[in-house]
Amino acid sequence: MAKAAMKSNKVELEWLWMQNMNDKDRWSTTRIPDGDLHAPYIKRMSKNSNGTWSFYVYRNQKCIGAVIDKSTEKGLELAKARAKIGKPDPASAKAEAAFQDFVKNKQRDPDAFKLLTEGQRIAVADSYPWALPSARKMEEKGIKHVKTVRTDQIGTREKQAAKSGKFNMDATIKRVKKDANPKKAGSVQHARWEVVFAMDGKTVREFFAKGGDKYGIEGAVEAGWVTLVE
Repeated sequence: MAKAAMKSNKVELEWLWMQNMNDKDRWSTTRIPDGDLHAPYIKRMSKNSNGTWSFYVYRNQKCIGAVIDKSTEKGLELAKARAKIGKPDPASAKAEAAFQDFVKNKQRDPDAFKLLTEGQRIAVADSYPWALPSARKMEEKGIKHVKTVRTDQIGTREKQAAKSGKFNMDATIKRVKKDANPKKAGSVQHARWEVVFAMDGKTVREFFAKGGDKYGIEGAVEAGWVTLVE
């Protein structure tokens, strides 16, 4: 029993993970698995816009996939388990290959971008903004507005609206009255309300990202022409 326990402890110690003193987002282990030349390590990326964390797992200096989770503790444990296995699961490998292919070879291609998962689209917006398709191209393909933690990628009106705290940025705009725009044709208010009506079914965030005016949406809501569904 004692020998078995010692053997078990030795295996666990060989996979002892340590957080890098100079890089708090990197963990490595002292063990070099059989057949590898380098020890595995894990790299945590910046927090994603949807509140999740991405942990990239490396074996023998090659990325074998990423683990994404809202909990840093759980995400790290799953990443450690992936490193021990040494192989990505087929679904993760396929998704990661599509992501890498987009970033390296198909930047700004709306069709390739549409095939990415929501988490991958956010990762592109957060880390590779130069690869994003244009807003017009994404709209043509029916791709939802991509949230990002990069303030340099957020328009002034979207920033101001989010900062004001008056709006639930993820609420959906729903047009209640289907009659013609009641504002005088040619007036500023008429133009503002037309923009609001055109965003029926879209989020408040998308409305402001496309240059929507707070006075237009506030007025249309107060008058009962549209409602915001949370």
